[in-house]
Amino acid sequence: MKFKTSLVCTFEYIIYFCYVIKFVNSVEYSVRVTDYGKVKGVVEYVHGQKIVEKFFGIPYASPPIGNLRLEAPVPPRSWGDSIRNANVLAPACPQASEGVAYIEYHVPGFNKTSEDCLYLNIYVPRGSHHHRSMPVLVFIHGGSYQNGMGAMFDGSVLATHGIVVVTFNYRLGPLGFMNSADGVIRGNYGMLDMIAALQWIQGNIANFNGDPNSVTIDGHSAGGCSVGLLLMSPLAKGLFKRVIQQSGSPLAHWSVSRYETKPNFVYKIFSSSVKCYSNNSAEVKKCIKNLDTETLQRVITEESEWTTSLTPQYRPVVDGYFLPYTPEVMVEREPLNAVHFLTGATQDEGLIAAIPLIKLYGVGTTGFRKLLTLMSCFRGELPEIPDIVYSVLEKYVKFESSDISEQEIERSFSEIVGDYFITAPTHRFADSLSRRNVSVYLYNYEYKSLLDQWDGVIHGAELFYLSGCPFTGHKNFRYDHVDKEMANMLIHIWSNFIKHGIPSLHPLNEIDLPLFNPRRKSYTKIFSSQREPAVSFMTNLRQSKMTFWNQEVSDMYSNRYSKENNLTHKTTYSHVNGKNTWILASVCIGLSVVTLILTVQYFKVRKEITSLLRQNSISSGERMLNGTQI
Repeated sequence: MKFKTSLVCTFEYIIYFCYVIKFVNSVEYSVRVTDYGKVKGVVEYVHGQKIVEKFFGIPYASPPIGNLRLEAPVPPRSWGDSIRNANVLAPACPQASEGVAYIEYHVPGFNKTSEDCLYLNIYVPRGSHHHRSMPVLVFIHGGSYQNGMGAMFDGSVLATHGIVVVTFNYRLGPLGFMNSADGVIRGNYGMLDMIAALQWIQGNIANFNGDPNSVTIDGHSAGGCSVGLLLMSPLAKGLFKRVIQQSGSPLAHWSVSRYETKPNFVYKIFSSSVKCYSNNSAEVKKCIKNLDTETLQRVITEESEWTTSLTPQYRPVVDGYFLPYTPEVMVEREPLNAVHFLTGATQDEGLIAAIPLIKLYGVGTTGFRKLLTLMSCFRGELPEIPDIVYSVLEKYVKFESSDISEQEIERSFSEIVGDYFITAPTHRFADSLSRRNVSVYLYNYEYKSLLDQWDGVIHGAELFYLSGCPFTGHKNFRYDHVDKEMANMLIHIWSNFIKHGIPSLHPLNEIDLPLFNPRRKSYTKIFSSQREPAVSFMTNLRQSKMTFWNQEVSDMYSNRYSKENNLTHKTTYSHVNGKNTWILASVCIGLSVVTLILTVQYFKVRKEITSLLRQNSISSGERMLNGTQI
């Protein structure tokens, strides 16, 4: 009897073992149809028992190499009756090694780049909504227009809320934004890639259960600037319905090159580095097109950021086509492509950009002298207004005590950087859109996990929560149950806006976020109260500082040019005698010598800051605000 029982148990164990092996080794696939052929993705369980179909590496344009380099994207070629495997992430677009580290910070273990990079990824939920048309979210990544890839945002968890999520790569750096300023190398190739991806989505997303008439675009940082530009570009008309803009604004000074009249220094440096420099931009373009992709990619990979400026080296340009006018003009008078708009920033936007600058420029000084040194070094980022440094310090620093602490220096300087680069232009864009009868919702993200490695709520802090990392886990972070609750709340706010155009907590709570209006400037504070995620409805976030950047600085700038124009008009016919001419020439020669000396010192400083950034891991994946990563 014992032998019989033992035999039965052993037999059942063998059957169970074989079943487990079969389950582990089996992979379920899903095949969908596109205009260019069939694609096969994988089916996976996400966030419990919810099922999501994942399609990676679907081409939305032909490889931008050879004659297609530095040109607008063209549609991909059909692959006929064969089924294309779409279960592996495509390479990111060419970028410096610092950008690859930035990607690995988000997608551990991924470090592939290639010029053949114009691919998208689609996350399709299964369930009760499997056979109906669902709203679509298209996420546009950040990275200073120079770094990153679409898959840094994982759409799996968000898809389980009944949303089809799409991410994609677009051309970066010189291949995406190089501009000769004469119409030959037009720039904005990365922006035209975004248009091509959105057009592909309009034509194909219905085959993935997505509703082409209910598309929301969402971008973070430089991606946030990009969705703002798409909101105003005539080329994007009819391609989406709603916009989410996170920590980036097209009205920020760094978002766009506004008045390019000749090739800039970056253009000359890159064309020289690939041995294509010429005064004839047509020859430069022809030379770059004839480069083999391995050589070009090697130069870009080895290229390091040579400027200490936080402003991106490569960025979109007002070209009369994608951007007919400056963003400031377009937001006031040109047609807009969406009527629902959600935007906001984090509490400490400037922190990770400010810290390395403090460590570099603040050496050897303390107190107010140290802060003044920092601001003097930061002066090049600010508008060309007399005494602007002192105006800024008066707004951000209390001079009540005899000196200022290190903590207060870090707080004040990081707040200045964050407000100027991110928060103030975000609020200005919200204000401008609300005056155009757009439904605007504004948030300020102030939640900090107890397990967070940073001392503040940094640029990009909310992205990992929207990606569902507290549920699925991430190699670079630790999360607790409160973090999971915050992720759940954020995803509900986003998904309700994507579905209905109104950010709300339904069904967690019967609460809708308040509309922003120019008078009350209402916003939603997202934070933690007694170890519980919470929202609070507020008005006029840091009102005096937002008013300073968005109104007072603008008035100072206008007044300066008004006075200069008057002075120019009065002195147009002034006589210059021979003696004055020689004096002027001597001064110019002296200034030229000084400029040469400063240039040499400048590049020495650049080497020092690059070294310091690397020592502090800010130059790798953690740099999420421009020179850090914007």
